[in-house]
Amino acid sequence: MIQGRLAAFCGLWVLAALGAAGPASSQTAHGFASGALMSAPVSSRPAGRAFVNGEDAPGDDAWLTDTANLRGGGGPRGGPGFGPPDGPMWGRPPSILRDMPDASADRGLAAPPVARYAASAGPYFVFDRSSGTALLKFDDSPEVWVLQPTPAPRGDVIYKNDVGDPVLRATRLGGLTLFSASAPGGEAAAMVGSADDLQSPAFLPPNAVFQHMLQASARASRAAQHLITFDANDVTPESAPVFADAATAAAEAVIVLSHRDEGRAFLRRLDKLQFQPGAKAGAVVAPADGGARVHMQVFIDASQGVAGRPSSERLARIALGK
Repeated sequence: MIQGRLAAFCGLWVLAALGAAGPASSQTAHGFASGALMSAPVSSRPAGRAFVNGEDAPGDDAWLTDTANLRGGGGPRGGPGFGPPDGPMWGRPPSILRDMPDASADRGLAAPPVARYAASAGPYFVFDRSSGTALLKFDDSPEVWVLQPTPAPRGDVIYKNDVGDPVLRATRLGGLTLFSASAPGGEAAAMVGSADDLQSPAFLPPNAVFQHMLQASARASRAAQHLITFDANDVTPESAPVFADAATAAAEAVIVLSHRDEGRAFLRRLDKLQFQPGAKAGAVVAPADGGARVHMQVFIDASQGVAGRPSSERLARIALGK
């Protein structure tokens, strides 16, 4: 069993990591490092980019204009330039068009248990159904979402997160629809390739848990613009992967709250997240320092694996009293 508390170590390391962000003040209270008011604004995530490799790319456009692709047409081959009756008018389209993902191509095909998908107008994500727990992870976020399948009309399956919001809909013909804040009505998703599974390791050594807590505390502190310590007790090597994953989800919750007016008001009072074993996944907010500050206690049921910790959305709603 890992003894002791991680908060003091995380606080000191976070202060060192955030020192370059601007002037900071620090003080020590109740054995924890605190302070480090950050002056640098939260940076936005970089937008995704698409790259096309290969030096033959300009040649792909030639099939649209090159008269050599008009069989019997104008140009060097002579003729009126509208194509003869003995062959197609256009040449073979370039590979960049032939290889574009098409959601209809997945219909009627058995999807692999783990695959990478792309929404028609949204992000790439990995959907993992290789175990008894359905998992999803977006490319632009470190959080792994645990989804619960529920039956839907026509033999479809709707996968919901731990607050009951629909995230994915899988049809019996193999189609997949993603529901998101930008597309609440859903948008088609096409499989674009293979992917590694999202399963957590069976155990983690103490130093790995410390690193997870440190990184999560640094991300949360940067979003809140002041130090938020992450503290964990009674962690074993077997429960460590779930604790580490809970810290990642909690940091994401702080980032989500930092983008909402009411969330920023809550974050001004939050200075610690306490992770501890519990009968079931959940969290509570408790006043501290006579009500001037608040602490969030996050409960983890490690026996349930990654499903035994609350998601970032659930933590954000608990913080706002919803």
